This record gives sequence, C-alpha cells and structure tokens, in this order.
Amino acid sequence: MVTSIDILKKFWGFTSFRSPQDVIIQSLVDGHDTLALLPTGGGKSICFQVPNLMSEGTCLVVTPLVALMKDQVAHLKEKGIPSVAIHSGLSPFELRTILRKATAGDYKFIYFSPERIQSEIFKDTLYDLDVNYIAVDEAHCISQWGYDFRPSYLLIHQLREVFPKIPMIALTASATQEVQKDIIEKLQFKQYQVFQQSFERANLSFSVFKVDSKINKIIEILTKISGTGIVYCKTRKLVQEIAYLLQLNKINAEYYHAGLTEEAKNDKQARWTSGQTRIMVSTNAFGMGIDKADVRTVIHHDAPDNLENYYQEAGRAGRDGQKAFAVLLYYADDLVDLQKMPAIKFPDFEIIKDCYRKIFDFLQIPVGSGEERFYDFDLNEFIRIFELNPLQTLAIFKILEQQNILEFNESIYLPAKINFTIERKELSEFLELHPELERITSCLLRLYEGIFDFKVSVFTKQIARYCHVTEEEVQYLLAQLQRYKILEYWPTKETPQVYFVQNRANVDYLRFDHAFYLNRKKIYQNSLAKLLEYIQLDTDCRMQFISKYFGDAAAKPCGICDNCLDKKKQNSTEKEVHSMMLAILNAIRNEGLSLDKLVELFPDTTQLFDKAFQILQSERLIKISDIGIIHPN
Repeated sequence: MVTSIDILKKFWGFTSFRSPQDVIIQSLVDGHDTLALLPTGGGKSICFQVPNLMSEGTCLVVTPLVALMKDQVAHLKEKGIPSVAIHSGLSPFELRTILRKATAGDYKFIYFSPERIQSEIFKDTLYDLDVNYIAVDEAHCISQWGYDFRPSYLLIHQLREVFPKIPMIALTASATQEVQKDIIEKLQFKQYQVFQQSFERANLSFSVFKVDSKINKIIEILTKISGTGIVYCKTRKLVQEIAYLLQLNKINAEYYHAGLTEEAKNDKQARWTSGQTRIMVSTNAFGMGIDKADVRTVIHHDAPDNLENYYQEAGRAGRDGQKAFAVLLYYADDLVDLQKMPAIKFPDFEIIKDCYRKIFDFLQIPVGSGEERFYDFDLNEFIRIFELNPLQTLAIFKILEQQNILEFNESIYLPAKINFTIERKELSEFLELHPELERITSCLLRLYEGIFDFKVSVFTKQIARYCHVTEEEVQYLLAQLQRYKILEYWPTKETPQVYFVQNRANVDYLRFDHAFYLNRKKIYQNSLAKLLEYIQLDTDCRMQFISKYFGDAAAKPCGICDNCLDKKKQNSTEKEVHSMMLAILNAIRNEGLSLDKLVELFPDTTQLFDKAFQILQSERLIKISDIGIIHPN
C-alpha cells in the first residue's frame, strides 16, 4: 500500500514532512474533518494534496482568487498531476468539456471559487464525481468575525449536502479563536480535529521604526542586509516612485501592482523568483501563492490596517529557516491617518448610497436592470469623473460585495476567444484565395478542439510559438480573419470587471443589513486598535504579541525582535556597570586611592567608569576623605 512518505518523495522530492503536516494528513486519511492553521509558507497545500494522491478519486478545492488557483494548478501539472481550475474566463463549451472530463475521473484536483457552487450545471455534475476530500483554502473568509469575510463562502455548506460523509479540510494562515469557532460551525464540522502550528517564527526578526525619511531607511536596510526582498506600499503610484528611487541608488528593483497586464505581472514575478530582480516593490497584490523560500527582508513602507494582513505579508520572509527581517516604517502622522481609517472604510450610509447610484450611472444601467451580468469597469476613470476618494471608493465596493449586491474584480485576465462562422468547405475555398492566412488557420484547427461549433479560449502566446511569429502578428492575423467574416474574435481582456448579483434598485429601497454593517465596523476598529498597539510597543516582544493575538498563549519572547534586542542590550549594560562597580571597590579595598590614580586603572572606559562611580556615590558605598582619597564605606 502506498504511504504518504512515498507520495511526498515521488512528487515533491522530500523524505520527511514538516510538523504538523504528517498528523494533519493522517487526520484526513482517518476520515476526520480537519482545521489546519499554518503560517504563511507552512506548506498548507501538501496537507490535502498528499492524501488525495494516495488513492483513486478527486479532491475539490475551494479558493477565492483566480490567480491563486491557476498558480496551484500550474505547479501540479508541472509534477504530472492532472488538475484543472474552473473560473469565469472559461467559455460554456470549455466548462462543459472540463465537467465531462471530471466525471470521467480525468482530474485529481478541481479548483474553483465558492461562487461556482451557485451554478446548476456545476452542482448537477458534483453528484457524478468520485470525491475523496474537500479542501477549503483561505477558510477565514467564511467568518463574519474575520478581517476578510466573503459572503460567497457561506455557500460552501451546500457541498455537505452532496457529500455528507466526505472529510473536509479548512486551511488558513491567520485566524483568531473567534474565527476558528466560526469556521467549524459554518462548515458543519463533525468528529473534527484542529491543528495549529505555533505562530512563532524563530528565525524572523520583527522591527518597527519611527523615521524622518522612509526611503532613506529602506536604502539603509537593503544596503546592510543582502538577498531578495519585498517592499510593500499602499498605492500604485508609490510602488513606482520607490522602485525608481531604489534603482537610482543602484539597488536592483522592480514594481508590481494589480493594474499591470497579466504578461507583465508574470514576467516580473519570474524575474524576481529566479533572482534576476532583487527587490520587488509592490502593493498587496503581490505575494499570494509565491514560491520563494529565500526572501531575506520584507519592509512595509506603509502599515496595513490589521495584524492578520501584516503577519501574512511579513511572513513571506525567511521561509527557508535562515535569519530574515520584517520591518515596518512609520511617520508620526501615519498613526493619525490610521486612526481616521474607520470613518473612511465604513462611511455613513448616505455616502454608500451615493456611490451605489454613481456606479450604475457610470455604466448607464437603468433601475431594474443589470442582474447576473458582467461589465468592464474603469475604476480610475470612475474616480476621476465623480471626484471620489480612491480608498473610500474601493472600501464601498467591498461593502457592497459583503451585502451580496455586486462583485468587483480589480485584476482579471480573460484569454482571447474565437469561433469560426463558416463551414470547413468554405474555409478551404477561402484559404486558396488567401494563402497568407493558411498557417495560422491550420494552427488554430490543430490546437483547439470544438472551434467550429463553440466559442473557444485561445492563447496568442501559444499560437505565436507554434507558428514561429510574434504575438502581435497573431493578433493582427486573427483580426484579419474577423474582417473577412471567417471567425468571430474577442481579444484578451484585462480590464477590471463588476458583476451585479442584483438588479439596480432605487437607492431609497436598497436592501442593506445595517446591523451586519455596524458589526463589521466594530470588528475593523478592534483589529485596527491591535495593530496600533503593535506599532507602539515599547518593551514587549513583537513576536509574542502577534502569537498571543492569534490565541497562542504559550508563546515566549523571541529574543530577536527590536524590543527583545534592546532589552538584551540594556541588561548587558547593567551587567557591565555592576562589574565596574565591583572592580572600583576591589581597587580601593586595601588602601584608598585618589580619583586620578583610580581613573588610570581603567583606561578607555570613561563613560562606564563615570556611571559606576556615580552609583557608588549615590548609594553611599564609597567615601572621599578631606584630602581626596577614596575608600570603601
């Protein structure tokens, strides 16, 4: 019988598991529902991937981000493990093809977002699948007490109705005790086990600096500490500015944010992962799913607004177990700005209603329309036209998402799609007249099944490689075929999109759960207060503070954060002063000495001598005679 270690060796090349991966895997194999709390980089995916590979059958994986599921599927395919991601970028034909293959048992892992559970065709297919396990990634999203609540996660319990006896594993890197209880309740866990790896990171030094110049401090840190790093900033404009300033100071840096094209993001991430780029300056769009263990430094130019996000982002440093540094920088005014955040992120209902109305006006959607439709949405143009606060506008989109009114995806990648509009015989006749289009047409027919009958996703980069032309030439040739009415062509789309769950309502009749909203605001205020407390810690260990926040009551001082090091330094100085006091008393024990003679005995220790001598005087442990001779008292 194949064992978990056999699978680990075969697909990952390791000979042992990290604790507590082995016991989590055994819990699933034994049929228990399982909650696994593992820090960022703790190897969460292995906990469900290994047990599923030990037997025939499929694992369903629920995850909130398309980019994350695509990344996971790509890694599995590289290992020769058949897997698929079901997302909104698929055409109906592609979705039906995937579901048909799924029922035939062609996939070991099927990744999808929780919204997919609402699809009737998807739900009907579930009954025909041979499922071993259900994995819920980013499980904290199901909790209304959590910092990143997503209403769509409440749909996951419907999987229980289809698979009442299938073990479920919920995974998260950060969940308070309250959130853990909520996850267990909402996912209807029975005979469950909870595994929590300590939140302590023995190799990661946490520091906070109040500074006059953040860029100067960043340059100083990156000059002193070699190796790869990430610098997090709060805006796209800032990441570009900081990357440029680092480059001017001969530090190899690039910038990254959600507004870049998919190709640009992939290229930048690949250069950073391979070590060609040393420092990635990014918004929080960077980091999910990155597989790089040797990050030495994570610097926050701006503080996030909760400890969960901070710990997850900072925790991307030092996954290889070697010494690493997590640094947060702030100005005095930053604390004032953070204290104002609840009013910005949770505005009055009148402001929310006004923004709701403007969204529909911007898209020219009348009252009673828009339900279950996607619309391209230029967020920057929307903010410019209506002169809105960008931070507050994004917060209102989040609020409307949590009220189940709309869904907003700021970073989306939909591949190009084509569908031939003529028969094969007509196509042959056309190509005799236009031989310059024969190569790309042949390529399309070979690469993409069902292209004559359905709208199919095509990948211009793949076609370019196959045809030995540039991607721009492929786009030009596809546009030409469309002009000749040979096919319909929908180019790659990377603009933000908004999806309306409900029709536009008159703002005076907008359904809005005020009690839920006020509760979310209170949770946010409490979470922000903890972050501000963390920033302003004077003496307490930072790692211990974070660990206790997540319920790890047994956490001990780390010994390597800025406060622990300051305490060691202080203790060290006290010991040195005490030793000097003993040395002075020993020197004058037999016969007294003048101050000049005493000073001569302790060269190059002026400051330490002065401090020790002052204490001896103040505590009356020495006395000075009328002629200036010092004796023990």
